[in-house]
Amino acid sequence: MLKSKATKIKIEDIVVGKRERTELGDLKELKESIAELGLINPITVLKIEDKYHLLAGARRLQACTELEHTTVPATIYENLDTIDKLYIELDENYQRLEFTYAEEVALKKRIYEMEKSVNPKTSIRKLADKLDTNRESLSVDIQLAEAIEFMPELAKCKNKHEALKKFDLFEAEVAKQVLGKKMATKLKTDPTEKLAVLNSLYVVGDTLELLPKEKTLEYSVVELDPPYGIEYEKLSQDGLAKKYFDGWNKKEFLTNMPIVLKESHRILKANGWLLLWYSMRYHCDLMKMLAEVGFKLDPTPIIWNKSTGRSNSPRTMFNQSAEFCIYARKGSPSLQIKGHNIIFSHKVEQDESHATPKPIALYEELLETFAVPGSKVFSGFLGSGNIILAAYNKGLMCKGIDKFEENKNDFLMKGEKLL
Repeated sequence: MLKSKATKIKIEDIVVGKRERTELGDLKELKESIAELGLINPITVLKIEDKYHLLAGARRLQACTELEHTTVPATIYENLDTIDKLYIELDENYQRLEFTYAEEVALKKRIYEMEKSVNPKTSIRKLADKLDTNRESLSVDIQLAEAIEFMPELAKCKNKHEALKKFDLFEAEVAKQVLGKKMATKLKTDPTEKLAVLNSLYVVGDTLELLPKEKTLEYSVVELDPPYGIEYEKLSQDGLAKKYFDGWNKKEFLTNMPIVLKESHRILKANGWLLLWYSMRYHCDLMKMLAEVGFKLDPTPIIWNKSTGRSNSPRTMFNQSAEFCIYARKGSPSLQIKGHNIIFSHKVEQDESHATPKPIALYEELLETFAVPGSKVFSGFLGSGNIILAAYNKGLMCKGIDKFEENKNDFLMKGEKLL
């Protein structure tokens, strides 16, 4: 790839072919600047024989043409392949903010497709490194480009967030009408299908290993209830199932939690919610971690009022009759129920296999508040699996992971009875 110094070329020798840039916008200020100061930033062209093919600078070229200039300053390239041309167009226009967001994402998608055609092993991550951006941002842009192809009216939205939000609502409505009905029919008409669906939604494995394999921008809500290392042996008088417990110590928490939060942010849609149950002793640590990942949040948590509780030291400490949940947002999602009270009151359900399983009714109220109807939900530490059953009751699809096969078996038996 050869590049010459900027030089003046005849406008009549410039060929403007098919380009991602389609809207030139108002040229008044640009023309005034050129008339007063001249063209400060040359256009970019590719020389082919005796003609110059425009790579970047359509607005500048049009402004000079309307000013009746016969020549224009240009940076000239030679011997470029198609992908190089697209990279130059993206870089030139991005640096000068000449693209609309719809044009920008369309060009990135086209570059990705061409890179894949040359090398099928090309990944979003590798291309993101090449474009000096991050994997998640590039995934969002490519998804938006595909959405605009399907719904051209999205290009008229004010910005990327607005367009993605509009498409997410459309996608969720389709899922609600089609996928939700399909799953409901299976569960109601065929007992074997019921178990098959429940079995597929409850995945047994290590969240730290399986979460990175989930698709980017897949879920509208991610719920996490990590193993914070509650000392169950102190509560042995209640006959808790210790064999199911495997909590993190402080060092493991500080190592594992940033990874889980980063991956949760990645798999959330551009506008999505994180629900994070937590122990108050980790409040400051989690506030810092969430901010570093990119979440926005209200420092005041949701309170689950359990009505009853216990204390390891009744003489000096109150009964623990509440649990706390941070609600954090990626992008600009909206609450489905506006002005909801921050306290969610639901009695603890009796469960021989779990200490204090969060009741189905609690999860139903949370999902009604945060999840876009018809959208997908993910749970990183399923435990009882009640969130899957609550999601089904509300016409949502919830998938999750838990480390213990015993928990899944209990969930399948319960689900078979309830659904």
